Order: sequence, then C-alpha cells, then structure tokens
Amino acid sequence: MGTAPPADVRALMRAEVDVRGSAKRVLARAESLLEHNAIWASALAIVAALQLVLIVTHGAWLDEYQALLIATEPGSVREMLGQLRYEGHPPLWYLLLRLLNAGLPTSWVLPAASIMCAAAIQASLLIFSPFPRAERLMLALSEAFIFEYGTISRGLALGVAIFMLALVLWRTRAVWFLVPLLPLCEFLFGVLSIALLVLLWRERRLSIAGLITWTLCACSAALAVIPAPDTRGAIGLYSLPIEASDFMERFGTIVFPLQTFNAGFAWDGMAPLITGVFLGPLLLLWMVRRTSHCDVQRRIMLLCFSVWFAMSVFVYALHFRYISLLSLLLVAFAWLNPPPGPDIWWRRWLAVTAACGIFTSAWAVAHPFDAAPEAAALVRSMDDGKHPWLAFPASRIPALSALTGKRFVQPEQGCSQSYALWNHRSTVYTWRQYGAALSDWADRYGESFIVLEYMPRKVPENVFKPLTRRLHGYDGQSYIVGVLAPGRPTRVVEFRPCRAQARDVFAK
Repeated sequence: MGTAPPADVRALMRAEVDVRGSAKRVLARAESLLEHNAIWASALAIVAALQLVLIVTHGAWLDEYQALLIATEPGSVREMLGQLRYEGHPPLWYLLLRLLNAGLPTSWVLPAASIMCAAAIQASLLIFSPFPRAERLMLALSEAFIFEYGTISRGLALGVAIFMLALVLWRTRAVWFLVPLLPLCEFLFGVLSIALLVLLWRERRLSIAGLITWTLCACSAALAVIPAPDTRGAIGLYSLPIEASDFMERFGTIVFPLQTFNAGFAWDGMAPLITGVFLGPLLLLWMVRRTSHCDVQRRIMLLCFSVWFAMSVFVYALHFRYISLLSLLLVAFAWLNPPPGPDIWWRRWLAVTAACGIFTSAWAVAHPFDAAPEAAALVRSMDDGKHPWLAFPASRIPALSALTGKRFVQPEQGCSQSYALWNHRSTVYTWRQYGAALSDWADRYGESFIVLEYMPRKVPENVFKPLTRRLHGYDGQSYIVGVLAPGRPTRVVEFRPCRAQARDVFAK
C-alpha cells in the first residue's frame, strides 16, 4: 500500500490544480465574451488599430531601405532585375514597390506595402480562419503575425500574405492563382509552395494549368537569383557546431518569441536567457507529435525543418524572422486538417506568442526601431559640402542614403553608393584590422566625415574623433558619426559611383 505524500507536497499539488483551473476559467470566460458580436467587433477594431499604429510609427531599417532603393532607383525593370543578382531575392516584392512608387510619394511606399500585406494577413486570420475566436485573436496578436510579418516591410510579409490568402481560398480554384506566386517571393516560400502542392495532390485537386504556371514562376524566380560573377556574400558562416546551435536557439524562439540580445530587448535576437537552446528540441518533438495523425503533414514538417537547418548551416544563417515560417506550417496544418481532440499545448503556445506580441508591440511603439533617422538628421546638420561622407561597413549606407539623398563613400573600395552592392566582402574582421583600416583611410582621404557601426578601440584622435555616442534602436543597428583624420587636408571630395545610380529616393 502506497504512502500518502507529505502535507506540503499535497498543498503544492492543490495549488497547481487551482492555478490550472483558474486559467481554464479565465479562458472560458474570455471565449464566452468574444462570442458577443459587439465585443468581437471591438476586438477586431483594436487589433486593426494596433497594427496600423505599428506600421505608421515604424522606422524602416537598412534591409527595407535597400529593397526600396533597388526597386525605385534603376531607370528600368530590366536594370532593377540586374541589381537583384547581387541580392539573392526573387523580384515580386521589388516589382510591388516599384508599382506603388509609380502612384505614391516614395516615402509612402513602404508603409503602403505593409498596410496591404498586414490587411491580407489579419483579415485571413480574424475573419476567414476556421479557429475559435479566442484562437484567432491570439494568432493575430502573436509576435510573428503582428510584427515580423505585419509591421516590417519586406518580401517576407508579401509571402505570408499570399500564403494566408491561399489558405482562405483553399477550397476554390482561385488557390492556383496564389500558390505559383510564392516562389517569386523568397526561396523558402518556394519550398512552402511545394508543401501546398503536396497537400493539393493528396486531396486529388492538382491542376495541369496550375502546375505549368507554378513551374514557370519557379523557373523565373530561379533565373532572377542567379548570382552575378562578382557577387560576394555579405555574411560568412562560422563552424558547423556554432551554426547548428545558433539555428536551434533561433528555432526555439518560436516557442517564446520575446527577442533579446546581450541581456536587453532587441529585435532579431533570441529567446531570453538562452532558453531557445532547450526549447528548440522540445518544439521539434511537439511538431512531430502534433502531426502524428497525418503522415503527409509529418513528412512535410520534417522535410521543411531539414531544409531550413541545411540552409542555415551550409548556405546562409537564417534569422528568426525566416525560421518562424516553420510555425506558419503548423497554422496551415491546423487550418486545413487539424489533429483530432484538444491539444492544450497548442493553446498555451498561442497564449505565450500573443503575450510576446503585445509586449513587442508596446516596446516598438515606445522606442525607435532604427537609429538611422537620428543619424541622418546629424548628417544633414553637419554637412558642409566641403568634406566627403564615408560609411563603414556598407550596411550603414542604405538607410542613411535614403533619408538624406546623399551617396556615401565605401572607403575600402573608394567609390560612392546609395545602396549596398554585394560585390565586395570586407577584409576587416578584428579590432586590430579595424584600427589599421581607419589609419589607412585617414592617410588616403584626409579629413572626412565618417559613419561607423562600432566604436574603434585605442585609435588616436588624429585618426578618428567621435562626434556622437553610439546611436541604436530596437533593431540593434548602430550608427556612430565622427571625423576621420581631423585637422588634416581633405584629399578627395568627389568619388566615382560604384555603379550608376540615378536620384534621391525621396525626391518624388
């Protein structure tokens, strides 16, 4: 006969039961309230208002400006497509930005594109999805949907919008107008489009015309991203163990998407206190378990996980915003063919991601997303027309150029540009190399203004003199404005362009 647990253990067990019961009662009460149409309409209005506020207050960062400049500066679509050979991205997002720029001031293009994508995503979730209202609301408020996809203006948002609309129109022939577009958004959406094709095949709903259209779009996307002969990767890879652990930590952030970096809240980071390392394997096990009712779903999930992992480890390290697309598959599977019976972990995950989404939204509204506007204002106030403006690394250039209308000199190459052309990989990796490079540039260019990402160490003031503190926003991107070779004669004022670039992006 077993021994009864001690009184303190029994008290803890009762407390745990009480907490679970209270949580269930709160959720049941919330679901009951949301069944009232007036309350549900109010909830929809709040989500829409929050999404709009996030978009209009969002300060675009370098990748958003890079795409905008590539889409709007070239004089023709053909020239634009030529620039994409250095980007590795298919053309659909750039074509959308270029189309919007034909009818809108350039400064409105990114917000307008975000509003279009966010409207499609949120309407799909809140109005057309088959989930209970409480789950719809949690999905709409989740960090990935309201911020990564709904706020930040990138091809990722367009791909998710098309994917969600494909789910909405899944039972109609119109789905074949959407699935072929996915490869034109990003390579990873091409993989997701294959997953949707497999599901359509399983339902015996393949269309010959649709498959031909998908093949043409996929081939067009592949041709568009064939690298130019002089393309150089912007970021190198570390060792296999480092990249694998980094991937799993970012993958685990899907469970707890409150992104941090160096013990502070920072977008493009990872779950707090390296919890992602432990949550990643648990998430993979749960994904396998949740798709156990359907072999096709399980195989698709494992195959996509393998593709994401292989790409991160061997090709290009994927950040959380792209890894989060694996959770999009979970949503699609739950939409089209959910597992039988309740899954308490599904709702717990939705609740956690919604809480993180609300916190992230509040933090993003209260703090500047990117420091480029502050740095650009300083550039405009300091510019005397007599000194060149340098920027290192090249990733500092797109946002500053878009906001000031100036071309910045890439000091390693000695040419000016407005967006980064990835045909050069920096040779500066260590602090010693950094200091040596600044000394070399001081001798080569003389007194110049320069914008840096990192404050140099042990560099004499006659080589570099900072004029500002480190400026940074929620995205963690840094800008430091200073003077190179103060007091020395300026050697060069005008620089040849790194390539032909036509105009100030905000001139229109």
